[in-house]
Amino acid sequence: MKMRRVIVPTLLGFSVLMSAQEQVLAPASAADANIKLAPRYAGNTSGVNFALNVAWSLTVREVLPDGTVHGKITYRGARCGVTDGDFTGKFDGTVFTIPMPFVGGGPACQGWEFRLTRQKDSNSFDGLYDGPGPSGRPIVLKITLTPE
Repeated sequence: MKMRRVIVPTLLGFSVLMSAQEQVLAPASAADANIKLAPRYAGNTSGVNFALNVAWSLTVREVLPDGTVHGKITYRGARCGVTDGDFTGKFDGTVFTIPMPFVGGGPACQGWEFRLTRQKDSNSFDGLYDGPGPSGRPIVLKITLTPE
């Protein structure tokens, strides 16, 4: 397998890193070992003010020095969804911002963005989406993202 260099942002600097065979995009030092992105995540979205439970997945393909993250998302909601859709997000070491590249579902499925906060001493993230839903009515979603 050909080695691909990846630059990973961390709070203390950047690391140039490893092949895709490595299971983690590693941090610059042991001091910031909890600040990294795994190559694959499993997510869950559940409705807070209505019935919804959607499992989804995210693959990190590349992390640039400025914290830009490129990857793929699969999310199969009842109206809003995407299969292996490209996304370009941001990771600052604490907050992972993921614009959802939904296809179909009309205008109400466009412009969704998940802002997830890294859980302390973990490589998992959680957050809330509070905005318009596919029907145009306000919705609140609880979102989790954990490494696979």
